Amino acid sequence: MPVFTHITYPLIPPGLTPKKMYRSDVVFLHRSNEYLFATSRANASNLTGYIAAFKLGPAGSVERQICLNPTPTSGGHSNAVSPCDFSDEWLALTDDQEGFVEVYRWKEEFLARVAHLDIKDPGFGMNAIWYD
Repeated sequence: MPVFTHITYPLIPPGLTPKKMYRSDVVFLHRSNEYLFATSRANASNLTGYIAAFKLGPAGSVERQICLNPTPTSGGHSNAVSPCDFSDEWLALTDDQEGFVEVYRWKEEFLARVAHLDIKDPGFGMNAIWYD
């Protein structure tokens, strides 16, 4: 049974105001369950969202936050991260503010944006699904 340890980690950089301009609800485990990825999105198109990565311990508890990187836009209603389900190396990030999907490479605890594809279709971008 999970127990609250009173240890928290930021999903937006400390000091950003007002905090009510951000919301977070997309969280996914890495394929091997060693890492957890989470995103936040902004409530205004002139602000960026963020993607965070966390190292998990053997029992699933967060050991440390690895990164907190800005995303290209607010993310709109999306800014959803989707780790690849057949490899530990890839993640997708969807955006419905501008309409695109990005692919990130996760290697040696470094998150790098490696591809961007614009998809200008109304209603696009809530989530990504990986196919092998």
